[in-house]
Amino acid sequence: MRANMGRAIFKGVHIGRPPYGLRSIKDVHGDDIDVRWELDPSEAPIVREMYRLAVEENRGYKTIADALSERGYRARAGRPFASYTIERILTNPAIMGSLVYGRKPRKGNPKTEIVEVPDFFPPILSGEEWQQLRARQGIRKEAARGKAHSSEYLLSGIAKCGHCGGSMTGKAASAYNGKKYRNYYCSNAVRSRGLCSVYNGHSAVKLGKNIVEYLSQFSDPEKMRQHLAAIEIKDSSRYEAELKGIEKRLVDCQLLN
Repeated sequence: MRANMGRAIFKGVHIGRPPYGLRSIKDVHGDDIDVRWELDPSEAPIVREMYRLAVEENRGYKTIADALSERGYRARAGRPFASYTIERILTNPAIMGSLVYGRKPRKGNPKTEIVEVPDFFPPILSGEEWQQLRARQGIRKEAARGKAHSSEYLLSGIAKCGHCGGSMTGKAASAYNGKKYRNYYCSNAVRSRGLCSVYNGHSAVKLGKNIVEYLSQFSDPEKMRQHLAAIEIKDSSRYEAELKGIEKRLVDCQLLN
């Protein structure tokens, strides 16, 4: 199947959904269907704005997504832009007119030969603009910002954001004095402000310490017995209150009958 897809693309046949910023127009001539491509009038200007924010303002994928969401722009299906959406669009050679197959093989699949068909799509960016964009992306990649290390964080993926319910994940950042800080941030807020508008961080050291101190009380057998006894008393009181409520409703039903 991969070989057939590669041959189809080499012949100039596009496989999959249209790249963002472009749309296909089908002309039917009897049994023949001709497909031509043109710029999408609503999406292509957004791609141009992504390029401007990346090259002229030196913004990363996350801040570009937030800027577009704040202005009311949306990705396909009405979803807010996220960092991975911006990355997928700005690293796709289709925006400068080339159809490329085999750039990112799926996990577990053997590496395939890259097939490139130049001048397949109408370009949104010129060749020079594409090179400027790639150069800027390379610079930012060399000076990467904070990176999430889920294995170093006790509550990563377990703690939940109180604003949107998304998972909190660990992320390291360095201050101007060279000191490294570890915090928990909402995974939705990290991807896009449209998914969660509150980008609040919590110290991993302080939060982890408080959790460990709270859990340490259950290592004492006597305290554990007291805790279970208190839960049993609380549950018994709740069950008694529920039983009295049921009995009262039954009496009310009998009186009505």
